[in-house]
Amino acid sequence: MHRRSPSFRRRLVTWYAITLLVVLAGLGLALDQTLRSFLLDQLTDSLTAQARAIQHALPADEPDLQATAEELGGELNVRVTVIAPDGTVLADSASDPATMENHSTRPEVVDALRGRVGVASRTSATVGTAFRYVALPARDGVIVRVALPETETRERLASLRLILLFWGLVAAGVGLLGVWLIARHTMRPLENLSRSVADISEGAAETEIPKSGIAELDHLGEAVAEMATEIDARISDIQREQEVRDLVLSALDIGIVLIDGDGIAYANPPARTLIGKEAGRVQELHPAVLGKLISAAGSDEDRAAADYEMGYPARSIAAAAMWLERSGLVMLTLTDVTEARRVEAL
Repeated sequence: MHRRSPSFRRRLVTWYAITLLVVLAGLGLALDQTLRSFLLDQLTDSLTAQARAIQHALPADEPDLQATAEELGGELNVRVTVIAPDGTVLADSASDPATMENHSTRPEVVDALRGRVGVASRTSATVGTAFRYVALPARDGVIVRVALPETETRERLASLRLILLFWGLVAAGVGLLGVWLIARHTMRPLENLSRSVADISEGAAETEIPKSGIAELDHLGEAVAEMATEIDARISDIQREQEVRDLVLSALDIGIVLIDGDGIAYANPPARTLIGKEAGRVQELHPAVLGKLISAAGSDEDRAAADYEMGYPARSIAAAAMWLERSGLVMLTLTDVTEARRVEAL
């Protein structure tokens, strides 16, 4: 069973949908990364400003650092850590500094020891939460580091992702609807042209091809209409030629049979009298000598002839088969020579 190919409109909408989804997915990923970087940068700037304020508010006496760190951490809602240049934790607003490991190898602390603002994101080994860390270069012999869980940033990013997904789907839906309407408007003239061509192929040569308003399709429609007119004219000429041929051949006393392959393409009335009205194939011709003549003329010889007798009283028939090279047909002639043979016998 022949499987019907999908329409051009369907293919257009499908490929547009695939392209649109790929583009939107790419834009979504790029925008997601941009938003994440933007939110983290915002968080970093905020933590840097808070760290500078805390750095100025720290007391000079080391025994007061823990209490101050806890107080400032609670007020600013951030984690405050005060670190010595050797990495020892002097104070921490969320944990007991005595139980905390040396921080000299932490990335943000390493940068702070080198005189730069250190920034890092990781899961805290102490509290097990993902934090954004900012550490300022040492001042008055201590490094101030502040940290804030990335939970809020991730929640904001998740909210923005939902908004982006919603509007992305809306944009995709509007785009698909738009391309479907455009494809429908554009393809309608082509579908009309296709139907007109189908009607012409079924023999309706007078089918009118409607104007589409699209130059290329109108040119194609005009070309198809001209071709249909020309084909119709040629068919009419062939039919007239066949009618003339039939009139001429039917007026002859000689039987004329035209063979196309193994089928009888034409037989005039005298021939039908001799071969029978029902014969439609070479295998149905009698006697068998006729089939041999046709085979011989269609293969090695240009012309083959033989005489045979038929009927009662017996009649003598002169048969000849000739290959018509131009048309690819074999012409079989059947001539009743009974009277001629009778005269010759006298």
